[in-house]
Amino acid sequence: MLDWSIDSLYKPKLLSYYRGSPGDTDMVYMTPVVFNTATGEAHRLDEFRNVNTVGFEWIPGSAKAIIYERERGYQKVNLYLYDPSTKAKELLYTESSPTNIDNFNYRLVSEWNQLIFTSEKDGWKQLYALNLKDKKVTRLTQGDYYVNDIGLINRKTGDIFLQQKEKRVPTPIMILPINSILKPGKQLC
Repeated sequence: MLDWSIDSLYKPKLLSYYRGSPGDTDMVYMTPVVFNTATGEAHRLDEFRNVNTVGFEWIPGSAKAIIYERERGYQKVNLYLYDPSTKAKELLYTESSPTNIDNFNYRLVSEWNQLIFTSEKDGWKQLYALNLKDKKVTRLTQGDYYVNDIGLINRKTGDIFLQQKEKRVPTPIMILPINSILKPGKQLC
């Protein structure tokens, strides 16, 4: 935050900085809390206390939730299955990188008992499916292109619409085909 009210200064006075730097010890931490609205009981999830936000998504038709945790430094991502009735959490998936994990996206498809996500773990950002029961990860796409985002998932037909970038040789221009369609369990290429 900048203080522009001092007219005698050429540059505004720096009052605070919005983002932490390596070695900072006075960071603002966020701790998720789950409330039971019937009993008023609160359960603090202190193990997820972090300077980064923690994703929390209820599974439709279930009393369980998916917790998405990014560790500080963006070098590790964890996905947990959380049961508030037993206060138990189960690690579903973890991914780490010596540099960073950039733009980890996921979509929960409870009808298929799958979590569809993107990952750069094999060099290119590709699409994967995580079975929530047996934790098996299946690669859905492969090739020398980058899956930019999961556009739409048609839960009835099983189609997943992707946004992808493909590099054409010899120009460095990236083409963005909007509607690349694949079926779960089948590979796009």
